Amino acid sequence: MAETKIEWADVVWNPVVGCSRVSEGCRNCYAERMARRLVAMDVHAYDGTVNARGWTGQVNEVPEWLGKPSRWKKPQVVFVNSMSDLFHPSVSIEYIANVWAVMGIEDRHMYMVLTKRADRMMEVLNSQEFQDEYCDCVRILTENTFTGLDLPLDNVGLGVSVEDQKAGQERLPLLRQTPAGWRFVSVEPMLESVDLV
Repeated sequence: MAETKIEWADVVWNPVVGCSRVSEGCRNCYAERMARRLVAMDVHAYDGTVNARGWTGQVNEVPEWLGKPSRWKKPQVVFVNSMSDLFHPSVSIEYIANVWAVMGIEDRHMYMVLTKRADRMMEVLNSQEFQDEYCDCVRILTENTFTGLDLPLDNVGLGVSVEDQKAGQERLPLLRQTPAGWRFVSVEPMLESVDLV
């Protein structure tokens, strides 16, 4: 199990790794530093994602890690993609649907999905393509015993990272327009005072 010191989660689950900087909130990215260490330790999922200067922009989907939640017997609060952004433009809608299907099937866990790319999150999760892909993924994972895991999933919280007022004004309205079981905001790193109303 990938236990974590993050106080609001029990475990992390990284079905996608790698990223690219999108805003000032990325300036001191802990995941970038950790990815360098993992590359040095020969964790091959991270190959090509980071170099001495930082993120390369390469994002790797890691399908062999999709099944991790099924192995956790005790219910967990799961931080999804602590080492990337699930809504990075390089992550396919089909793969996002696969992640969603796992979260729907493994519903004893609570999942927290955090992004700085609220625009893509809103577009993807509101799209017919995502809904169709999600249904297909659930059918495959359940060997055609699909019983209708309705969207949005009650056990999946969607959040946006807001580092300053500008990010809040851009990302919060998009979060409100995105179907979610529940929503949250992470004000980290806090670069200035932020009014969340």
